[in-house]
Amino acid sequence: LARARCPRPRIVASEPPPVVRQRIPRARSLSAARRRAAPQRGRDWAAPRPMESWSRDAPVDLQPTHLPSLLFNNLASSKGLLAYAHDSQVTILEARGTNNKRTLQLRTKVLSSVFVDGETLVVGAAGYVEIWQVPSPAKARLVKRHALGDFADDDATQPFCRGSALVQGVICVGCSSGEILRFEGDRQTQSLRGHRAPLTCLANSSKLVSGCDRGEIRSWEGDESFVIEDGTRAADIGGDPCSSIAVYDDQIVAGFASGRVRCYSAKGEVLHDLQAHARCLTALTIQGDRLATVAEDAHVFVWSLPSLEMVHASHVTDSLLTGVAFLDERSLACTAYDSQTVTVLRRES
Repeated sequence: LARARCPRPRIVASEPPPVVRQRIPRARSLSAARRRAAPQRGRDWAAPRPMESWSRDAPVDLQPTHLPSLLFNNLASSKGLLAYAHDSQVTILEARGTNNKRTLQLRTKVLSSVFVDGETLVVGAAGYVEIWQVPSPAKARLVKRHALGDFADDDATQPFCRGSALVQGVICVGCSSGEILRFEGDRQTQSLRGHRAPLTCLANSSKLVSGCDRGEIRSWEGDESFVIEDGTRAADIGGDPCSSIAVYDDQIVAGFASGRVRCYSAKGEVLHDLQAHARCLTALTIQGDRLATVAEDAHVFVWSLPSLEMVHASHVTDSLLTGVAFLDERSLACTAYDSQTVTVLRRES
């Protein structure tokens, strides 16, 4: 049977609706648009600080056999000299990149090397601590060695020293037991006790400030300590060691392995709390009113103090950054794990 064809409906084209054009006022700039959208807060509103220009300077080349280890705060600077740790060695070199270098050989693995003043370098290692006078790499000489006990065959089973600072002429050194050793000249004075976890970093100001693996931060006055951060927040997230610490005026700036940066008052009040980095923050340092932070996310950030506003960001490709230090007020250097160059950034005027 033939299929009957149904007539198709006839589509009558209708006129399109009229286009109504409205004039939308546009802001002259993005910042102006943000000001329009933001609620009126009177005089409390403040424009963001403009970003600063930091350009790459000539890098410092390192020896292929002596490259930085993956440690917290693995770069120190003083009077044009740089120092960093590699396994059981500490390399001292000039920041200008000359061939004036020296390598200090220790018995065990080095965990920290810090210039506590112009020429005093404190090296913390597994089992002991050494204090060196370094007017230049060629003239470095050992002043004191203090052992924590008998040497063990395995560094993992041995107590260690990590972190140091100079407070009112006394050299303070952190230990894995939670104690803080103190040396006044050639004499060892009474140790400080308060932390219950291995020390990670110390900071010097009119008072001693210390941080540990539990995320606890203490401020010391004499033999007594005041808890700035009790480590509860770190315990709630499964652990967050205080990796680096510095002091600006009366404020304490601390970096954590979670990538956070926190600023505390002298009474322990949290003034600023921000997620500065995506991965473990390994070092921070202060010069004047500028704070520099580096982390394993290959970023170098410069912040303005005391507002803690970011003023510069740089990316060091394919690098696990382990240390940062200001060379002067307008330049800084940073090291990366197993990298043969020290990146140098210079602030343009």
